[in-house]
Amino acid sequence: MISSVEKAVLVLRKWETGSSRLRMAVFSGPVSMTSHGRVESLADTSSVWCIGAEAGDEMRFDLAGATSIVYVDSAAVPEGFDALADFIDESLSMAWEDGTRLSLSIEKRSGL
Repeated sequence: MISSVEKAVLVLRKWETGSSRLRMAVFSGPVSMTSHGRVESLADTSSVWCIGAEAGDEMRFDLAGATSIVYVDSAAVPEGFDALADFIDESLSMAWEDGTRLSLSIEKRSGL
């Protein structure tokens, strides 16, 4: 589990360098959105940019302002979430004071 912005930056930089394909899920009140993309820029923790698979799809978030940060990989899935290991390799989830949540995950590819 990651509990600091600094540790989350290490994961995001790894994904940025590897151009990892991410499932990006945002939840805010009655709205949820899911897309696929990659980390484009991690210049500083107040402005992390992700771009989607389609032209014009982009998202920016303030990592430094997150009140909760959790990292999970399939090798160390928390008790009660065992089924998650069948679908994801890694996941970084963040939440902010206003209730907005963001989950960035590297999904396991079936049939490979």
